[in-house]
Amino acid sequence: MIRKTLIGIDADLHKSGIAVKTNGKLTICTCMYLWEIFYFCEKLSGYYLIVIEDGNLGRSANWHGGGKMTAANVGKNQAIATLLREFCQVKGLNHKCVPPAGYSKLFDNEEIFKRTTGWNQRTNKDARAACAIIWGM
Repeated sequence: MIRKTLIGIDADLHKSGIAVKTNGKLTICTCMYLWEIFYFCEKLSGYYLIVIEDGNLGRSANWHGGGKMTAANVGKNQAIATLLREFCQVKGLNHKCVPPAGYSKLFDNEEIFKRTTGWNQRTNKDARAACAIIWGM
């Protein structure tokens, strides 16, 4: 059986959400610093696809709708997505960038998230957002 692993990354400035789904089962759902993600992705083996939420692909640079400060934060997150994409390109890692889909009510509520995914550990919104990126794949 070929092992299929999907890695979803919700790019954020300080700590990005990261979720890993292997053969349909969620195995990691946490947050990592950028350098931890670089190390983690570089050490992967088997078939995998890294899926990066990239705000640069969205219709608007500020879909959060919160003014100048929110726009600045979104821009910082877009920069992290760009660094992640460039890292994958330089290292020859199998990756795909997707535009932000907005917030999902399913993944916003931790209890609903746990029931849906079978994940039984604590999470935060960034980790759940990373899972939402890959959940339907």
